[in-house]
Amino acid sequence: MRISFCQGLLTAAIVLNLLILYYVSRAQQQMMEKRNELGRGSRRAVLPASGLGGGLVVAGGAGGDRGLVGVEGHGRSARVTVLLREFENFENFVGDVANSFLRQRADLPFLAVADVPPYPPLVLPEGARLLVLSPSPDQPPQAHRPEFHVQTEFVFLVPDGVELEQPRVIERLIKELEGEGGGPVRMVAAPVLVRSAVQCLHLRVNLREWTATYSPAASGSSGSVCTALQGDAVVLMRTEDLFNLSVPLARPLFPALFIQTALRGWKVKLLESPCFSATHRPLFSSAHNQWKADTRMKEATSKLMKSFGVKRLLLPDGKEQWFGCSKETARCFGTVQDDTPDYLYLERWTPPCCLRALRETTKYVINILESSGVRYWLEGGSLLGAVRHQDIIPWDYDVDLGIYLEDVPNCDHLKNLDSGLLGGCERLRVGARCGRRLLPSPVQRGQPLAR
Repeated sequence: MRISFCQGLLTAAIVLNLLILYYVSRAQQQMMEKRNELGRGSRRAVLPASGLGGGLVVAGGAGGDRGLVGVEGHGRSARVTVLLREFENFENFVGDVANSFLRQRADLPFLAVADVPPYPPLVLPEGARLLVLSPSPDQPPQAHRPEFHVQTEFVFLVPDGVELEQPRVIERLIKELEGEGGGPVRMVAAPVLVRSAVQCLHLRVNLREWTATYSPAASGSSGSVCTALQGDAVVLMRTEDLFNLSVPLARPLFPALFIQTALRGWKVKLLESPCFSATHRPLFSSAHNQWKADTRMKEATSKLMKSFGVKRLLLPDGKEQWFGCSKETARCFGTVQDDTPDYLYLERWTPPCCLRALRETTKYVINILESSGVRYWLEGGSLLGAVRHQDIIPWDYDVDLGIYLEDVPNCDHLKNLDSGLLGGCERLRVGARCGRRLLPSPVQRGQPLAR
């Protein structure tokens, strides 16, 4: 078969294009491999410390000089990083804690984490590091992200003032956690000083209802398995699990940690022993410093609950704590558009403090109607809620009461209404809106309450 000149030219062009495509794809693959290699190297890169914000500070002797810090090569044989998150700038024992661990295990990476550079500056032993979480404009993004600075398999979360007396204790905790396999127990904890210093609790978090509920958990001979801890304890968990949380190192540490782990169905095993020692108890030398620490803890807790969308906290003793639900705080939601509050778009129900205020407002309106001899009844969604829930519908934000038009003159709050507004109405609907007491609105039968 004879091949014409045009056919030969076309064939050569196709072969040339295939060759070009092949070499281009090879070049792209090599570039991707080089980029991935550079990415892996950046996790181990030397990160400059900065006095302006985020970054690492390494202690070099007693002076705690700032310098260049690398992650690679620090305790590479160690399987666990000791991490201290909770401490106060004005009085702490971070240096003593670091000395205690590094004396027993010099290969252990020790990392203190703060939101901003502490003042006065921390005095850390050689090998201990400080990570500042607040970003700085002269630092790369990974400088203030803790997941880039923990290269071990496990993380050991310790409170301020704790001491390590027996290095084998850490190995025991690791074995306990590994013995749980891939089950729901993702953390192992040990008490500080005495077992009674920490309480094992069950935590149920219902974000749709803006509520977190704590209840006591039973204790067993080999330890307690629960979903939250309250008190003085150390906690061991896998690094991967910690940094898979939305906010791994928020403050206060334990409430933030256990709210997130409870939502994922994770549990913590609290061992009866060993107990870690702590010579610095109480942590603060004066009542004033204790007051400052308590005040900051309350502020941090309020900020945390607001960011997590938790407005009601039920404590193990039955007491309640409310966040963002006082007269001094802003309304839970803004002006309602199209009969749909903004929280419904977030797949949440009416905030519990709003439901509480709505019940109180409704009782206030009903007391006025009854004392005035005005007949009333529930209607609309309020009647449906009374039948179905024996309460207000959890996602409703007002209460509808119907009254007879002929009873209006009996009530001082109603008889002063403009008679023109009442013309032709067979009844009135009295509305109680969340957080406010509203005047009644005249409506025709079946007409919705005027907003």
